[in-house]
Amino acid sequence: RRLHTGQHGVDAALVDVAHVAALVGAFDQQFGQLAVLEDGDPGFVGIGVDDDGLLHASTSGRPLPDGPIDLETAEVRNLRVVVMSRQLNQPWSIAFLPDGAILVTERPGRLRIFRNGVLDPAPVAGVPPVRASALQGLMDVVLHPRFTENKLIYLSYHRPLGTPVVPANGRGGAVAPAGETVLARGTWDGKALTNVTDIFESGATGTESSRIAFGRDGMLYMTISAPGTGPQVVRSQDPGDYAGKTIRLRDDGTVPPDNPFVGRAGFKPAIFTLGHRNGHSLQV
Repeated sequence: RRLHTGQHGVDAALVDVAHVAALVGAFDQQFGQLAVLEDGDPGFVGIGVDDDGLLHASTSGRPLPDGPIDLETAEVRNLRVVVMSRQLNQPWSIAFLPDGAILVTERPGRLRIFRNGVLDPAPVAGVPPVRASALQGLMDVVLHPRFTENKLIYLSYHRPLGTPVVPANGRGGAVAPAGETVLARGTWDGKALTNVTDIFESGATGTESSRIAFGRDGMLYMTISAPGTGPQVVRSQDPGDYAGKTIRLRDDGTVPPDNPFVGRAGFKPAIFTLGHRNGHSLQV
């Protein structure tokens, strides 16, 4: 029902499209474009991605045309790509509201909204301050599974801290601004986020992208990325560091007692899996 975006554009995913004709949002981060795939047939669609991270309709350096693009892939026939906006700045994630509106995170720290297919020029209010540097910034946006009842929306983002850290890529001697991977939750009032609170603080800085997904068990899963080169590469394997981990939480940000490492000496209790590099996508 939604397609995660990745570092260079769109990650391949398997998306349930039975509920809507305009079904999948696709981002080209370089040009800030939001495109929507259309398919008249319900069912499951595998989305193919080219080497530039785009949906076989464009390449980096060649923006999408104004008109719709009809195409076929090895996975699916009769796809149509429609450009909805060219005014986004590094769009990272999307979430579909029940009324048909589309929420879009921009990595520099803004939450945007499309209503009736048109981008609101004003960012959505209520987003906390974000540290946007390298691959840090405002990351995922996800609705609570019972959103129609509780109106809860979750954001993963990098909270600004005052202490500089070694660059996440492990290269060079300069230091990069610190940003801690944090999970926030707020209430949607129809126009803005209200009562926004950080419900999980990882304490992990020098991290990169983050994704959120709810499982069938009702738990919230979130990726916290880690460096892939340099002296910090070992952090993914360090059970006392949330970098390079997938964590499992209750919907209020607390740690469930049946997590695999709860009560184990030297292990962070929210860890569900470890040893990961950069969690650009998460499907549960």
